[in-house]
Amino acid sequence: LSQAAADSDQERQRSEREADELRKQLAETSAERQRSAREAEELQSRLSQAAVDLEQESQRRVRETDELQKRLSQAAADSDQERQRSEREADELRKQLAETSAERQRSAREAEELQSRLSQAAVDLEQESQRRVRETDELQKRLSQAAAD
Repeated sequence: LSQAAADSDQERQRSEREADELRKQLAETSAERQRSAREAEELQSRLSQAAVDLEQESQRRVRETDELQKRLSQAAADSDQERQRSEREADELRKQLAETSAERQRSAREAEELQSRLSQAAVDLEQESQRRVRETDELQKRLSQAAAD
């Protein structure tokens, strides 16, 4: 009877140590899950700000392009006396318009790349979150099993 009590006490102590370890792992997993959620929120915030900044830059460039096109049209309407000067100015404006258009296209490509990277990051974060949820569930299951034992 004394040996059975000693064995039972040892088993109880082992179960308590295992339960403590599982609680510790659960706390670490929960903390990591919270960090991941905060990182995802920060990334979303930064992406939103980048999207706002990109939209503002795009609108500025549209206005700039419209203004350059307006000036180009005005230059074409100038008198014959100013044709040579207007043609030189029109050439410069075309160059600026081409540079602005090229920059606008680069900005659009960058926005698409950023969106793609953000989407991938969101997928990766979601997968990581799901993995951690499964891990937390498994640890809770083991903790419950250890407590039941």
